[in-house]
Amino acid sequence: MKISPLVIWLLLSLLPVFFIPEARAQEPPRTTRELSEPDREPSESEEDIPAEEPGPSGPQELSFTLEDAILLALNRNRDLKVQIVNPKIAETAVEERKAPFDFSPFIKLQAEQTTDETSLNRKDIRKNVRDEYPNMPDDIFEQYYDEYFGDVQKATLDKETQSYGGVLGFSKLFSTGTKLEFDLGSQYSDEEKNQLIRKTDSPNEKSSTSSTRYSTSASMTLTQPLLQGVGRKVNLSLVRQAEFDQQISAYELQQYIIELVARVQKNYWDLVLAKETLNIREKSLELSERQMDETQERIRLGKQAESELIFAQAEVAAEKGKVIDAKSALSQRTLDFLRLLNPDVDTLWDRKVSLTTPPAPIDRETGNVQEHVATAFRSRPDLAQAYLNLQKGDLEVVRTRNGLLPRLDFFITLKNMASGPEFPQSISEFDDSDYIVGLNLSRPLENTQAKAQSRRAGLSRLKYLESIENLKQIIQVEVRKAIGEIERCREQIFALQANRSKQEEKLKVEQEKFRVGRSTNLLVFQAQRDLTEARVREVTAIIDQIEAFIDLQICEGTLLQQWSIETISPLLR
Repeated sequence: MKISPLVIWLLLSLLPVFFIPEARAQEPPRTTRELSEPDREPSESEEDIPAEEPGPSGPQELSFTLEDAILLALNRNRDLKVQIVNPKIAETAVEERKAPFDFSPFIKLQAEQTTDETSLNRKDIRKNVRDEYPNMPDDIFEQYYDEYFGDVQKATLDKETQSYGGVLGFSKLFSTGTKLEFDLGSQYSDEEKNQLIRKTDSPNEKSSTSSTRYSTSASMTLTQPLLQGVGRKVNLSLVRQAEFDQQISAYELQQYIIELVARVQKNYWDLVLAKETLNIREKSLELSERQMDETQERIRLGKQAESELIFAQAEVAAEKGKVIDAKSALSQRTLDFLRLLNPDVDTLWDRKVSLTTPPAPIDRETGNVQEHVATAFRSRPDLAQAYLNLQKGDLEVVRTRNGLLPRLDFFITLKNMASGPEFPQSISEFDDSDYIVGLNLSRPLENTQAKAQSRRAGLSRLKYLESIENLKQIIQVEVRKAIGEIERCREQIFALQANRSKQEEKLKVEQEKFRVGRSTNLLVFQAQRDLTEARVREVTAIIDQIEAFIDLQICEGTLLQQWSIETISPLLR
């Protein structure tokens, strides 16, 4: 009995069924934990966790919606954690600029000891005595001097003084430029004198005296600039500039968050596109292999020439290469996606990712271009930064122009001093205060530095004005390009959907013609390639449209509002 080749092919295809028990016997053994745990029903909390595939399938797959991906990136992205520190650093600069206006108390304590030895001859002794009695008549002075100091040849005076004192005070600079300084000091001194007098016919005389004295002083100085450095606007300019820098840093953080959310969305959709492309390529490879099997069967039955097999084998090889490229692209996209999200899981880089938000064409109309431009002018963080830089430039112009003026300061100092043998007595003996009033005037001859700073500030302000106008022009171009891209993608989607539908019909026709012997493998595979590329282009156009809407939201500065994400920094609320 002659057996049909078709029957033989069916028997061969059923052989693997009989080897299934042997294949199961070769599965890897269960782990120690799996063997030790008894069989049990999963708890309610465990039912929500996707189980890992048994055997060598690798780590558990991670599943994300688009909302999950954005939320996880905002909480876990390492680059964002680095950027969040910048406004806090800028805040320290504000505090540093405010430091000169702090209330600054001070205290000073000191101890001092001095020793002085003086030798006097007759001429010096006579002069010192005369200095002590300047109003005494000459004849009486001569009689007095001869009686008490006539035989004195030389005198030695040793004086040792110990003093202890302290000063307590404060200084305060006000935003008007006024500076107030006050100090209160007290000093205690103990002086001991040893005197040795050598006479002509009498023995030397020694005498010792000691005295204690307290002195108290108080002073207050008020300095008020009259030209350079006068006014709150000038003196607080550096503080205001630091505050603007802090706001700029907050806007930079907002801009980074916008870019991060945009990157997460685009990476999400790029990963979706990579998965869809791989799926389309694998289905195309499956169709090519099926067509090759059918070709082999038709050749074996004598219904097809053997040369047709070459076209089928070449097409299968080409499709396998495209599948390999698609898998590599998917792997690269997955790594980029996991890097952005940084989920807290083990074996992060070996995880597969499942995305549950499907791509779909967006039917929303873009609306009036001018409305989008006006929204961008109100919401763009970089434009807000440009305006803050302009305000900083205005402050710098004020500050540097003030630096061109001479330094003219009015000052007044009130002083009071008292002394006595006892501390309370020294305070009670404060008399009328002394005072000093004056003006200080100073100015560099050429004042080159101040002139250069003022000129630079004016040029910087001009640059900021031009940069704002330039940025506005860039925004208008970006908005119009984004809207144009959205419209292009919408029209492209309609065209590609129609093309894909026609390519499906074309492939069916070629397959039917091939089955009745009226077509060739070359035409079938050409139709199949056209259909595969049409499907890839259609999915690509949908993803391009979604990303074009993301670009429009970036251009408008409204991306965070679209996701109801509040600004992190309170400076921007």
